[in-house]
Amino acid sequence: MNKLSILSIIVVLAGMFACNPMKKIETTQTLAYSAYQDGNYAEALTQYEQLMKLYKEQSKDVPYDIIVKAGKAAFNSKNFDKAKEYLTQAFEGNKTYELLKMLIDTYKQLDETRMVKGLISDNISVYEKADKKDEAYTELFKIDYTAGNFEDAYNDYQNISNPDMDLFPEYLKVLNELGKKDEAQKACKTMLVKDENSIPALEWLAVSEYNKAEDWYKSEMAKYNKNKNATTYAYLRRDLKKISAIFRLARDKFVKLRKLDPDNKTYIKYLKNTYLRLDMKDKAKEMDTLLEK
Repeated sequence: MNKLSILSIIVVLAGMFACNPMKKIETTQTLAYSAYQDGNYAEALTQYEQLMKLYKEQSKDVPYDIIVKAGKAAFNSKNFDKAKEYLTQAFEGNKTYELLKMLIDTYKQLDETRMVKGLISDNISVYEKADKKDEAYTELFKIDYTAGNFEDAYNDYQNISNPDMDLFPEYLKVLNELGKKDEAQKACKTMLVKDENSIPALEWLAVSEYNKAEDWYKSEMAKYNKNKNATTYAYLRRDLKKISAIFRLARDKFVKLRKLDPDNKTYIKYLKNTYLRLDMKDKAKEMDTLLEK
């Protein structure tokens, strides 16, 4: 076939496309679909954008599924700016969990945390419809905790029906920051029912008990030293028994913590001081030896 004949065919085909725009739309859609199926997402996006342009040139509304596919192609090709544009349009047309998750992941890639929080907060009903309410509030908790918004983080956590155990250390910090010591104590005891070796729960309770006993001990000794007599000594002995009981509670937890984390010198220091208060000098000396290593 000579060059003139080839040129003639191209001219004819071009004329056919010009006279039959719907044919061009069908061809472009086929190319886009094939590229997407082959994992060539960048090419698929190019074809879907061309397809949308063709629809607009014909003064036709772009079909919803084309917008969705353009958004997915953009996301998978890591073109997150365009993914945000098309997925936002798609989500506004049909608020599904799948599109919401992809849009949220897009904003995360663009490091737009404020938009992520807004999207989740404004679309709790979408999560609930997909039976994913806990996922929504877990995401919100992580965002607020990281930002230091402890009051919001606390409220987020209350909305989680079955919190992930990995969130517990952060939740304890939230309670501490808000001064909710009674709730923290209750939460720790509940956690130990679920997991008797929960280091965060054991540590919080152990430190709390130690501090309570230590503060009480110092207070009682200060009162006695101000007014030493038989009566104050009797009161001191009575209170020291109660204080010792609390020190023993703390000691037992720190002993367990040492078994779970033998190299943690913080636990060894607490044990040394606890043994001293319990007049267990040999044990305190053992802790000193460990601290010197």
